[in-house]
Amino acid sequence: DLLSDKVRVLLRDALPRHLDIVQVADALGFSQRTLHRKLIGEGTNFQEIKDGLRRDIAIDCLDHSRLSIEEIAEQIGFSDAATFYRAFKTWTGVAPGMYRRRTLKT
Repeated sequence: DLLSDKVRVLLRDALPRHLDIVQVADALGFSQRTLHRKLIGEGTNFQEIKDGLRRDIAIDCLDHSRLSIEEIAEQIGFSDAATFYRAFKTWTGVAPGMYRRRTLKT
């Protein structure tokens, strides 16, 4: 098992609560620095794992649920919908509402 997978599971299981790298490192029995170094060794970092998890859950929700954009943002731990909108657009190149409309057409 990759350490990055374990980090992703911890982050997913905590949602909508937000865990920071110190909390995750502690849960895994590492210092923050050691966790960071081991993740770099796997070719990733804490922020990439967190963003990837949030992106994947958001896409799944947009594809398979009727949750509002605001509910999705809350479910994946964003403090407000505007921050989620910006992050989603960065991840996918489109706003969440546009993504959902495209998905509904196919």
